[in-house]
Amino acid sequence: KNLPHDINMAYEEKITLLDIANYINELSDYKVEIKIANKDNAFSYCGNAQKLKRLSIPLAGLKKGIKDVYHNIISGQQQ
Repeated sequence: KNLPHDINMAYEEKITLLDIANYINELSDYKVEIKIANKDNAFSYCGNAQKLKRLSIPLAGLKKGIKDVYHNIISGQQQ
């Protein structure tokens, strides 16, 4: 099979770093203020997801991945 040499690990849904920060902030009762130092950098950081989509690899999703990592970190701190 002729596989691409490089693939953007991206989802079709566009998300900003602020969206990710807000989602992480929602994972616990402890909230932190999210500060944006430079409003010019508030745009989406996105890659083209078409190559990845064509491979038909089942993905869990960005939110599930963030949630899983968060819970793994928290459970590791409690041991």
